[in-house]
Amino acid sequence: MTVDLDKTIVEIQSEIGRAYKIWETKDINSVKEIYADNIVVFGTDESEYWKGIDEFEATLKVQMEAINDPIFDFKNETIHISPSGDMASYSHQFDITFTSKGGTENLEGVRVSAVLVKEGSSWKHVQAHWSIDVKGQVVE
Repeated sequence: MTVDLDKTIVEIQSEIGRAYKIWETKDINSVKEIYADNIVVFGTDESEYWKGIDEFEATLKVQMEAINDPIFDFKNETIHISPSGDMASYSHQFDITFTSKGGTENLEGVRVSAVLVKEGSSWKHVQAHWSIDVKGQVVE
């Protein structure tokens, strides 16, 4: 089977867009369409480890309630497609400006990587890592 890389990359870019659009629309009902039941997600803090859609959906709901009017500025995106065309990974960085508790907040250098698997004709995130850029090395 020959994989149409251009078509697959467009599909992945669309899925990435859906994953961020829910932050703007606060569409918590779409989470299960975007993320697999067995999703594994890591964040920056040691407590930020979620396994399964129910854990991840619960934290997204809390975060979405706190973050309003997000504006994302993406950079350095890389997408890889498996030779079989049924798995993809991506990484990028973004800066985000949003309002929370009446004030404007800005986070710079948020780093994201994720893996998607094709299930039938649709893609779902099965793994993701979101972390905030921290200065300094643990080991030098």
